Amino acid sequence: MPRYSFHLNRNDKAALDIDGLTFLDHQAAWEEATMACGEMIRTIDGHLQPGAGWRMEVTDEAGKLIYRLCFIAESFE
Repeated sequence: MPRYSFHLNRNDKAALDIDGLTFLDHQAAWEEATMACGEMIRTIDGHLQPGAGWRMEVTDEAGKLIYRLCFIAESFE
């Protein structure tokens, strides 16, 4: 089974997934990424400030970018 890595970038901080996880295919890796992002959003619990944001990038074994999920909080005041 293919191995996928889930890299997280929060503002100026990056957490690279060195080990990765194995999934049947791209669709299964997508489902895992969206579930993980949903959990992260649930843990914000009112502490998110305007200007903050993060993104998750899913890469394959060769390091090729497969998916990017982005979340940003913006204020227009």
